Amino acid sequence: MNGNPSRSRDPAWVLPALAGILAVAAALRVRELLATPLWVDEIYIVFVARMPWAPMFDLVARDIHPPLWFAIARGWMLLGGEYERWLKTLPMLFALAGIAGTFALGRRLADHRTGLLAAALLALNTAHVHWSQQFEDYVLLWALLAWLVFAAWALRERPGPRPAIATLLLAVAGLYTDYLGFFVVVLVAGWGAVSLRRDRRALAWWCATFGLALAAFVPQAFTWAQQFAREGYGAHFRWPAPAELFRLARVAAFGPAWATAGLAALLAVALARPATRSAAAMLLVACLPALFVTRAWPLVVRRDMLHVLPFVYVAAALGLAGIGWKLVRVTARVRSRMIQSGFARHVGLSNTKPKPKSLAMFKYLK
Repeated sequence: MNGNPSRSRDPAWVLPALAGILAVAAALRVRELLATPLWVDEIYIVFVARMPWAPMFDLVARDIHPPLWFAIARGWMLLGGEYERWLKTLPMLFALAGIAGTFALGRRLADHRTGLLAAALLALNTAHVHWSQQFEDYVLLWALLAWLVFAAWALRERPGPRPAIATLLLAVAGLYTDYLGFFVVVLVAGWGAVSLRRDRRALAWWCATFGLALAAFVPQAFTWAQQFAREGYGAHFRWPAPAELFRLARVAAFGPAWATAGLAALLAVALARPATRSAAAMLLVACLPALFVTRAWPLVVRRDMLHVLPFVYVAAALGLAGIGWKLVRVTARVRSRMIQSGFARHVGLSNTKPKPKSLAMFKYLK
């Protein structure tokens, strides 16, 4: 299970291209930051993060959230105060880290072109731009999940301490940031266990890593159970409505309804190609089944579920690369046949001069 050898031979322009994408992403998000005041959820987070550490954790435990974002928010406020623009800079930095993680994931699964395309799509997505300046945990979770899948794929390719530690830390951070992270971690862990069932060494590393991550979440799991009870044991939770899922698909497809079909076609191509099937399957397992956990926890489809964007864009880039190479091969084949048949001479596609009839006749008389 060796990685893609082309990853070590990136052209010199790749890093400047990534820097350009991040610069555009930052400019779009700074513009949104300057135009958007704090809203009620952000004000609540500021109120909670003002408290001393022990009362803050106690209040968060009586709410419906894990504690990590509130701890980070308190540390950020202690560092630079409660100025609105200072507060919103923190999620913007996490958003840029998530875009960089999307590039790294695409590059790890395929090559630099896949990573750059996926990162550019995420950088330009208007929904991601909007939530990237909200002083909430969303973009932190999205960044953590993108880097988690990156590290998990590295662990799958080359089992060992370094990818295992990275995967463990990212998984634990995701688990303590948002409960959606729990469902994604479980889905990725399950996919890996199935895909590695015939490789005992890799499976042992995989199960140990994710087992430790879930074990580290046990203390918070008891708090989650109490929060679930206060929410009425899920009595008012529901499946996502088809209209909500379609609107989310339109967000990923940049708005037009017709573009959702094209996006779905690219995902299908990525799944159909033997070279990208395993990677595309992992990406879609990491995001699509989680859309239906709204039946288990109160998650907003068009907001919380934007975690799908990095994975969908990387999978779409994988599919687009497959279509692109096929078109090149088909075009070359058609052109070759046209030249061989003599048709190309009549449409100006060939620079070769026709042979004299005498030489052609000589070929057959020889």
